[in-house]
Parts: sequence; C-alpha cells; structure tokens
Amino acid sequence: MQKTIILFARLPRYGKGKTRLARTIGKLRAWRFYQRTLEVLSKKLININNIDFKISVTPNINTKEQAGKLLAPYTLMQQGNGDLGRRMKNAFLKIDKGKAVIIGSDIPDIEVHHIKQAFKKLETHDAVFGPCDDGGYWLVGLKNTCYLPRGFMENVRWSTSHSLQDTLSTLPKSWKVSYITQLDDIDTGAVYDRWRAKNKKGK
Repeated sequence: MQKTIILFARLPRYGKGKTRLARTIGKLRAWRFYQRTLEVLSKKLININNIDFKISVTPNINTKEQAGKLLAPYTLMQQGNGDLGRRMKNAFLKIDKGKAVIIGSDIPDIEVHHIKQAFKKLETHDAVFGPCDDGGYWLVGLKNTCYLPRGFMENVRWSTSHSLQDTLSTLPKSWKVSYITQLDDIDTGAVYDRWRAKNKKGK
C-alpha cells in the first residue's frame, strides 16, 4: 500500500516566517536556522525506501523556479488557502490512497526512525501523532487518506497548548490513535537555546 510523507514548509525567504523565533534571536539567525533545517530534513526524508516524499509549500507558487534552488529538486504541492487545519486536510485529500504523514519543517531532531515508527503505528491504528511539549504536534498521520472524518481539523486553536487535544476531538471516537516520540518545535528563543545546548552537549 502506498506510503507518503508530506513536509509542510514555508518558502525560506528572509524576514518571512518564524516571526516568534526571530523576535528573540533575530531575523538572520531565524532564517538561517529554518533554511538549514528544511534542507537537512528534505535530504533525509527523500531517501527513505518505498515511501513517496512531497513538500507542501506556502505561499502558493506556479513554477519550480519560484521555489528556488533549495526546493526545486523535490515534488512540490501547494498548501492552498485557509488556516493550518484546512491546508493539512487538503494535503491529505491530494493523496489518492494509502497511508500518509504530515510533518513540520522546523523540527531539526526528526530522524528516519521516527518516520518508520509512525508508519508502523499506522498498520494497527487509524491515526498517529508526534506530540510537542507545548501542546501541539510535529507529526500527524492517517491510515487511510480515502476517508477523512467530517469536521476533521476544524475549529482547532492552532499555535496554542490546545492544538493536539482540539485535533483529537475532531476524530471519530471509534478510531484507534497512537503516539510516537515527543520532539521540540523550535518556535521560540527559549526552545532554540535549549535545543542548541542539548546538541552541543551531545557532541
């Protein structure tokens, strides 16, 4: 059965995106961090055997040239309009069949084994989440993209401590849900500093 990874990304343009992070570490460092993380993740994920890899980008683009050299080598999808939930739902709908996971592009600790773990969970569960410690999540996966529940991902309080619980409330109560490793979404200066300290310590 088809397996697909969808990396949700913003075109890495200076001064655009990562605004909360930029307020504390500066626009240049935030831009460099995001660009590097997106580059590293893309190279990791495209090489997973027997799994299709796509990047869903915002703002919408019409040509590969508009994506720039960093994203041009990859299969690109447009996120479209609406809030994050609407855009993720649209991404799932664009996958004809099979299992699919959507992941964020600002989580530098993602490794191949996390993705394999998520697809393994989807063999016996209807949905899987990779939680963040801020109440959100860095990964969401569905066992069957041919069936999306009515109201899926609607009325979710995004970028808050309620995001994961709100999303869970849009799933059928009969669904089996599982979770994988908690990772940090690098959205603030404090989380960025903690991530850097952890990586320096590990070297």
